[in-house]
Amino acid sequence: MKIQTEGKTIQLAKEEAMKKLQITDEEIVEFNIIEEETKGIFGFGSKNALVEAKVKDPVLFFAKEFLTGLLNKMNLGHFDLDIETEGKDKIINIRISIASKSLLIGRYGKTLNSLEYLTKIYINRKFEEYDEKPGKLNLYLDVEDYRKEKLEKLESIANRLAEKVKTTGKSMEMKPMTARERKIIHMNFKNDPAIKTFSKGQDPFRKVVLSTKKK
Repeated sequence: MKIQTEGKTIQLAKEEAMKKLQITDEEIVEFNIIEEETKGIFGFGSKNALVEAKVKDPVLFFAKEFLTGLLNKMNLGHFDLDIETEGKDKIINIRISIASKSLLIGRYGKTLNSLEYLTKIYINRKFEEYDEKPGKLNLYLDVEDYRKEKLEKLESIANRLAEKVKTTGKSMEMKPMTARERKIIHMNFKNDPAIKTFSKGQDPFRKVVLSTKKK
């Protein structure tokens, strides 16, 4: 995401870029000086400085901008955003620490799912303003480790069901899960010599099925 701005000096050109990008923290912007200002002679032949400004990590910036603005408007009290990226696919994990967590999680995590969806919509729209595309958004939102703990429970359930499948030879179905949860369960059994997994049904009722591998 790049823009070019002019100013009588390099600093003024940078400030104009920050203003257009609606950013106050200069550390998250990378500047490239295209042309330095020239004063000319007696005011003639002078040229403005020209700089190119680029947000270093626009996805992280817009995600933080949206969530910070929304949570402040909701007046839920103090909160912290812990943002991490992992893997070659740059998976973005955002953890919200807040006392009134139940309001952000909602029943069965539905409010949290909606909040994650709205964050992605906001990021896409901000990129559209600059005629750019963010690519695939591997962004996941959590509140006080709700999803982390839920996933640990699902993995434990899957392991118990897998043992039953091995003992009885009968397939077992898990309850409906999100796409990310299903993916993690599938990955957990990817190299299992006795168990294979597959998904069935349509969202939001799509579920994982565990069965034995044919020898």
